[in-house]
Amino acid sequence: MAEAIERCRAAGCCEIEVSTERSNETAQKFYRQHGFSHEAVLFELEFEEDGG
Repeated sequence: MAEAIERCRAAGCCEIEVSTERSNETAQKFYRQHGFSHEAVLFELEFEEDGG
């Protein structure tokens, strides 16, 4: 992750966004350890495969 962050910085990126499931505390801890902070709430609407 540190290398990916550095590559983004070197390429002139202004931010990196990542996402994970609310229940995935391991991923959240990993991201926090690399300097990420919780910034947004995501809403989604899922449709059943049959279009319902």
